[in-house]
Amino acid sequence: MDMVAESIEAQAELFSEEEEALSQIVADALPVSYDSTGRFILPPRFQSHADIGGKALFVGKSKRFQIWDPSTYESYANKARERAKGLTLKLRSGPGGGA
Repeated sequence: MDMVAESIEAQAELFSEEEEALSQIVADALPVSYDSTGRFILPPRFQSHADIGGKALFVGKSKRFQIWDPSTYESYANKARERAKGLTLKLRSGPGGGA
């Protein structure tokens, strides 16, 4: 968590809306517990926020992941696919850029 806080402090302009929003993420963070098999237990507050009931879906987002209610994610993903139709992405040739 310290690394996240330090990253926010290094990048976000002090007193900006971005800094305020990112700092709130740190303020809302909670430690997680693990069950006897090593699985982490999503705190009830986060389950409620994400409307997660009996099942959760882990969605990879590059170096991160998100946890969703499966049916909520399906609806979101379908809308995102529709928005993405026709979009293009220019890939960089290597570290540091250049087309």
